[in-house]
Amino acid sequence: MHGTHQFWGVAARRFMPLTTGGGPRPGCARRKARPFRPMERLMFSAAARDDSPARRMHLFASRLIGPLRFLNPAALAKASAVNLRHRGAAVIRGKGSSRSCG
Repeated sequence: MHGTHQFWGVAARRFMPLTTGGGPRPGCARRKARPFRPMERLMFSAAARDDSPARRMHLFASRLIGPLRFLNPAALAKASAVNLRHRGAAVIRGKGSSRSCG
């Protein structure tokens, strides 16, 4: 049972590589990094704004949790809420400041 669970964790991770920057891999020709997928952008932006998604991102990048646990519905809901809260705060801040163009 443990072997099957481990296999699916490795197989799922293969389809969701975590690119954390850096340059091309040693021995490879110049390779352009692929753009982040929408789910990755959601999780990265939430991790930059709140501790809970940041902790989850750390656990995933350290390979302490797999992709299925990293992207479970509760984590995606939390990340969405964090990003919406941040977006709402930016809109409220933007209304208070008015600049004159003349």
